[in-house]
Amino acid sequence: MEKLDATRLTILHHDPDHNDTFIDAFVPDAKRTRPGTLVAKDGMAHAL
Repeated sequence: MEKLDATRLTILHHDPDHNDTFIDAFVPDAKRTRPGTLVAKDGMAHAL
């Protein structure tokens, strides 16, 4: 992400075998690595 100069990371899933519980398993590490990380949940809307 540093090479892209991204300012925010949003984690989401598109694999039908993955769900919010799957994503929640690695969110703490992602938030520690990239403070400000957002986690998309089913039904969530986010303006860019």
